[in-house]
Parts: sequence; C-alpha cells; structure tokens
Amino acid sequence: MTTLYLIRHGTTDANANGIFQGVLDLPLNDLGLKQARALGERFKDIDVDVLYCTPLQRTRQTAEGLRGDKDLPILVEPGIVEVDGGLMEAKKISVIDEAFPGLMETFKTDLPNFQAPGGESTRDVYDRVTSALTRIVAENAGKTIACISHGFAIQTFLWYAKGLPFEEMEQQILRNTAVCKFIFDSDNQLEIAYINDDRHLSEDLKCEQPPEFRVTNEKS
Repeated sequence: MTTLYLIRHGTTDANANGIFQGVLDLPLNDLGLKQARALGERFKDIDVDVLYCTPLQRTRQTAEGLRGDKDLPILVEPGIVEVDGGLMEAKKISVIDEAFPGLMETFKTDLPNFQAPGGESTRDVYDRVTSALTRIVAENAGKTIACISHGFAIQTFLWYAKGLPFEEMEQQILRNTAVCKFIFDSDNQLEIAYINDDRHLSEDLKCEQPPEFRVTNEKS
C-alpha cells in the first residue's frame, strides 16, 4: 500500500485578513509557525519516506515544521501549487467584488466555472494537481508520502478522490495545517481515510477562514 498525506499550509496574514492569496508568496505568520510545529508533533512518530512542498515559502515552512528532526529532504513540486489568482491576488474580497462583479459568488457557489481574471480556472488547477499527485504516488509506490499544498489546490483533488464528476464540484474549505489521508492499494485504487483533520491544533492555534470566503452549506 501507498499512503498519501495531503496537508494545507499554516496560516499567513492574508489568510487571517480575508485577502485572496493565490500564488502571492507570503510567509507564515506567528500563528502559522506554531501550527507547523504542532504538525511536527503529530508526525513525530510517523515514518514519512518522502516530503514535498510547493515553490511558495508558506508550504516550505510548513514542511520544515512537519519534518522536525527527521533526516528528510524537502522536494519542491510545482504541480501542486495554489491557483494563480491573477488580478484577484493581494485584494480583499470587497475589492474583488467591486472590480469583478459576481466573480466571488461563482468562486463560492459555482466552482467548476470559476476563472480567475488573468490567472487560472478551476479546471486548470484540477488537471495539474491530479496529474502531479497521481504521478507522485506512482513514483513512490509502497511508501508514505507527505505533500504540503494549498486550500484551493487540495479541494480539487478531494473531488477527484471522491470519484465525483468535475462539473458537480462544490466548495470545501480546508483549515490551516489540516491533514487529508489517502490509501492506495497495489492496483492503485484509492481510499479516503479522512479529510480536513486538524486534531493536532489546540483551540488557540486554530484560524477559521474569514466568512466572506465561505458558503453557508460548507461541508466539514
């Protein structure tokens, strides 16, 4: 069997302040660094064979927290990076709504048809993330893999993992440093062990996504 842990990065100032981040390269804030250390405690006794992050520093810092004292290189995988938000990036939701009427409503309630102006569509992200992760699993058969990625990127893979049609994709917000675990058998059949699990965080280390990003029927 092959085990894949897919983990969202820790909190940044953009996450905490309702700013669309995309591929804007911001570091973890103090809370995010504490979350990363807590993630390391969770994985202290898990034998991770390979550890990946994206080219953005917030995933690198989270990967360093998970690694802790392990003698484990951190490999950079561009295919699992966050959605390129184009002209949305570094803007608060109120500003995006004014500049691009209806865009955030599509982001929240019609995800398959979302297209960032000057950036990527949901379909773009879905295709590259599922391609990258299935390749990583194939290249590391029989191993335990940890990948630090991003909220939007991970939620596209969750829809793939559930075996549901892309056209029916719904928003599923992942909490910072939340862990999703997948098991692949020898025939590469995928089983979801759990998703969005942040049991390693005490209440004072949690950071909920600002409400302007969420829909009211969001699943946990």
